[in-house]
Amino acid sequence: DRWSGLLNGSALIFAADLLMVPTGLLTVGLLTRWLGPEGYGIFALSASLVAAVEWGLASILSRPTIHSIGHATDWRPVARTLLGWHLTLATAVLLVLLVLAWPLTGLLGEPALAAYLVLFACDLPFFLLAQGYRNILTGRGQFAARALTGASRWIARLVLIAIAVEMGLSIPAAILASIGASIVELAIGRWALGSVGSVGTDDEGRLRPVALPLVM
Repeated sequence: DRWSGLLNGSALIFAADLLMVPTGLLTVGLLTRWLGPEGYGIFALSASLVAAVEWGLASILSRPTIHSIGHATDWRPVARTLLGWHLTLATAVLLVLLVLAWPLTGLLGEPALAAYLVLFACDLPFFLLAQGYRNILTGRGQFAARALTGASRWIARLVLIAIAVEMGLSIPAAILASIGASIVELAIGRWALGSVGSVGTDDEGRLRPVALPLVM
């Protein structure tokens, strides 16, 4: 029935997201040994700054996305509008980060961090779109597909960073591996959901009065 499906789906998602712990520990071990304490510190600081922005944006859009999809009679127009919101917001914040990277890292006393922060910020559109697909899958009750997207991120990040380590590459390669994990998650989410078409202004006009109060 509905409740058992919901519980099973929640368990699948929890198990998939739990992969973050073992894969994260292995990733930290690889990066620390590969980059050294100083190199890993720079990578971790830039990753933390961008991750704080990414997960903050994702949390803002998560509830309205799941709610709007779950209550939609025709979910595709709603989905493409919500994905358009994700992409627009991610692009706007990316531009802000590009402008503020050097002043921000100067305040932190790490001016060399700016270039890495700019590169890591390029993850924003891929990450936020991937989160949008994840939340749409959740709103539609496709819990197995949602769990698959979550698991793919953590496994892909570990595998891509391990490849970069094996090749003896540097901090930018580790950042590109992290961005690659978002691209893998986005591709799997897109494959699992299928085509939703292109964003339309009529769809946005119908959705705005419902979704904006949930964002606030």
